[in-house]
Amino acid sequence: MNNLYYYDACAIIIIAVLMHIIYSRKNIESRTRHMLLAMMIATTVSAIGDFFAAIVENGAFAGGYAIPLAYAANYIYFVAHPLIFPIYVLYIYASFDLWNVFKKQAVSKVVWWSLIAGDLLLLVVNPFTHWIFYISENVEYVRGPLLYIYYIVALIYAGWGIGTIIHHRAYATKIKITVMLLTFAVTFLALIIQMINSKYLVESFAIALLMMFFIIVIHRNENPIDPYSGAMKYYRALERAEGALDYKRPFVAVFVKITNYNNIRMYFGRDRFVKYLNTLSNRFREIAISDGYLVDVYYLENGTYAMFCDDDDKDKAKSYAEKVLESCNEICTIDKLKIVPNAAVCVVRCPDDIDEIGTLLSVSTSFSTTLGDSNGIIDYADYKDSKEFIVRNNLNSIIKKGLEENRFEMYYQPIYSTVEKKFVSAEALVRLRDEKYGYISPSLFIPAAEDSGLIHELGDFIFRSVFNFISENEIEQMGLKYVEINLSSAQCIEVELVDKIKEMLDEYGVSAKQISMEITEIATDINPAIADQNIRRLHELGIRFALDDYGTGYSNIRRVTSLPFDQVKLDKAFVDEIDNPLMWNTIKDTILMFKEMGKEVLVEGVEEEHTARKVLEFNTDLIQGCELMQGFFFCRPMPEMEFVSFMKARTGVDMLNYRES
Repeated sequence: MNNLYYYDACAIIIIAVLMHIIYSRKNIESRTRHMLLAMMIATTVSAIGDFFAAIVENGAFAGGYAIPLAYAANYIYFVAHPLIFPIYVLYIYASFDLWNVFKKQAVSKVVWWSLIAGDLLLLVVNPFTHWIFYISENVEYVRGPLLYIYYIVALIYAGWGIGTIIHHRAYATKIKITVMLLTFAVTFLALIIQMINSKYLVESFAIALLMMFFIIVIHRNENPIDPYSGAMKYYRALERAEGALDYKRPFVAVFVKITNYNNIRMYFGRDRFVKYLNTLSNRFREIAISDGYLVDVYYLENGTYAMFCDDDDKDKAKSYAEKVLESCNEICTIDKLKIVPNAAVCVVRCPDDIDEIGTLLSVSTSFSTTLGDSNGIIDYADYKDSKEFIVRNNLNSIIKKGLEENRFEMYYQPIYSTVEKKFVSAEALVRLRDEKYGYISPSLFIPAAEDSGLIHELGDFIFRSVFNFISENEIEQMGLKYVEINLSSAQCIEVELVDKIKEMLDEYGVSAKQISMEITEIATDINPAIADQNIRRLHELGIRFALDDYGTGYSNIRRVTSLPFDQVKLDKAFVDEIDNPLMWNTIKDTILMFKEMGKEVLVEGVEEEHTARKVLEFNTDLIQGCELMQGFFFCRPMPEMEFVSFMKARTGVDMLNYRES
């Protein structure tokens, strides 16, 4: 009987091509790729054995060599073929990110190895017993009486794999589950065909086709590789970490942040920067490979990488992290351009250090600024219990709780007029004192509120608090003409901002002329059309506007002159160097420029009498006059009741020349 060995030949060719594709593209996670390659190798070796056995049995070799060659070819087949299903079971565990589950199941490991050992033992004794097969004098393959054991073992592995897929189906797409289950059905169908008619050697060919289907349907559709960086995509990192945390599978996350990312991107340009990111991705993989450490590399955007290590040995992870950091900080040359990167690395052991995906993602994006030394190895465990870190990483919940429990309060800081020699207005400043963590700086909770969108609720609280303060206190009797309120970037582009403020003014009986709103240059540029419209409509109501922190942004004069600003507030950075002749001239020229535009000028950050006297000198020339000053020299921000008492006691007093004994 002539065996149709060309099926095996086709299988060998198909798998060789697939192995080249997988190895060269590296577009499958490390362990999954390793298992898939191992399965392909086992299939290829078994197909080679089957192929040569068929050639020998078809009479290609005559004489005394035929029978030994037939035995050798069949033994090659029987060594490799029984490994296909066991490796496929491991592939399923790796593909579903369940590797640690398998590692920790002692019974599963014993059964897995025992079944393989049983098959191999039968093969070892086969030359003496012929239980599996033997070659007749006519060079024909003859099945032995215990060959069925191989099929029983294969069925056990198949049931094991099917059960694992079904049990963990929530962590895979429907197409992935369908293809994986289909693999068992098609393989057994091919096996039955080959059992019924041994001349049709279709089993290896069927497996090869299934593997090709795997690559085309599963791994290509999932496409986990980020083309920009050459590492795996953000969503794959999220899936991997979330699945591991849900199953309480221990792993170590190593996060890398290129802290001068923006500078490198600007210096290299897009194409070179893409090469740079790919270089980093390859370096991280190569370091792991050289250490025998199985690591998947993910790119989380904005110069941040994540490496997940199933081995939860923290010392080993730290050693890897140290080599990664050393590699990141090496001079990098891309197309003859050199750059010296700066990097920070954080090591997190999950679930011991973190057991929730939201916290893990928060750490991945913020560790370089919220934890320790941003230019070294950061061990998350050293910081996770510190108050500062807990506050920084729980700001959203702290802000929400503060709003719900009325833990925010308004402070007021008076503003001094150099013309009228008294306080004429005040700036409203929001403060937060948490019941658990105490005082929390506005420099922390304001940016956090803007990032989370809670700034709108916080902004409404500020509006109502200030309007209520004005309505309940006769601010004119305290010498105050208006109160200044900071308006954030997000609030500037609220579509219903004007209507909301009008309603609140009417509700509290407050005049628009009693309100001044401070905004920064950046606030007007997020959505200029809406921001401009809101500012102009509020100004038409009678609300004043001040440009805050002038000198800290890019100072777009066109934007400054195009909007109805009544006042410009010079940032503290100016007066900090007021004794520097160059800065002195800069301040004078800046004030002169705004005075010629008809703007009122306020100098912020006046903390010493010497500074206040210097600022007062600008009034020697009428056109260079600086009308207003604000700072700790005059008064620190105070709670509402304390501020009212302070102002009533000092109404009409020239605070520049009055100091308490």
